[in-house]
Parts: sequence; C-alpha cells; structure tokens
Amino acid sequence: MVLKTEVDALVREYSPEQIVILSVRRDDVSAAAGLSKDGDMRLVPLREAHAPKKVRYGSIYAFKGMEAAAIVLTDIDDLESSSAQRLLYVGMSRARVSLRMLMMEGCRRQYARMIRTSLQQV
Repeated sequence: MVLKTEVDALVREYSPEQIVILSVRRDDVSAAAGLSKDGDMRLVPLREAHAPKKVRYGSIYAFKGMEAAAIVLTDIDDLESSSAQRLLYVGMSRARVSLRMLMMEGCRRQYARMIRTSLQQV
C-alpha cells in the first residue's frame, strides 16, 4: 500500500509524533484508518493527542489551525469543485517542512490543470 510506504519513509526522517496523516474523509473511512485496522500499530486517531511514538491521523477539518512537520494528504479523489480545492489548500498549508499528497490518478490531471491555471494568472 502506498500510504504504508510513505509512512515508512517519513519515520526515517521524522519522529512519529511529527507526522500527521490527513484525509478529506472522516477518520473511520480514511485510508489511514484502514491501515490501522490492518495492524499498523503506529497509527492512532488525532483524538489520541498524547500517544507517544505514534503517527496521528484524522480529517483535514479536524486539524484546521494546527501544523505538523510532515503531512501526508490522502483519499483525494476530486478536485473539480471549489470547496474540494479549498479543502486541499487547507490540508497543504498544515505542513511545516514536508508535504506528501496521495491522490487518485484522475485527480493528478485535475491538480496539474489547477497549477497551470494558477501559474498563467501570475
């Protein structure tokens, strides 16, 4: 699984407490929750804020206004609507040092189009 590979790479650079996985979905249906249920004991929900040596996960909404050294954005499956784009921006802006985005293949084209459009407006 791609998310597990990204977490494995990040824990070589950052302590688990510095890594947060954020999703556009609710905690219980996110990719991180699925990975946790599959036995990855490093992952805990955001509400367990004082879990030492754990990577926290939750929704972008739940993490609004907070920051972490390393952020992994997951479950990105739509960027057509302006609300989806704003949510992506909020998630991206939570990263202080490292940002990784895991999105569906179709979203990559949407994301590239968004970047091109933004650059043309500059």
